[in-house]
Amino acid sequence: MEKGKHREAFKLVQEVEKTAMQIGADDILLRALTIKGKLKQKKGDHEEALKIYSLNITNIEEIRSKYPEDKFYQPIFQINFNCIFELGNICNEMGFLLKQKIVLLRIY
Repeated sequence: MEKGKHREAFKLVQEVEKTAMQIGADDILLRALTIKGKLKQKKGDHEEALKIYSLNITNIEEIRSKYPEDKFYQPIFQINFNCIFELGNICNEMGFLLKQKIVLLRIY
């Protein structure tokens, strides 16, 4: 993402998030949080992204317990789970590469 565009996008998502909370638009809020997590992930802030995705899943579970017949939230739920798995893979790869680097440094 272009320099400065990330900050601008994040600011816009925060505005959407705030407005969605004010008007009680859970569907928009959940989508905004997913995008916010993706932006954090794209920037490399994996820990914060994971927190956002986890919070979103908790929120979706609460909504689904109130409205079990509403299938609208299932795709958002799945997207957040996929993002968490993707983060797990990224962290695993980073950890593996870091261990490899340490071994190489010890050899030389």
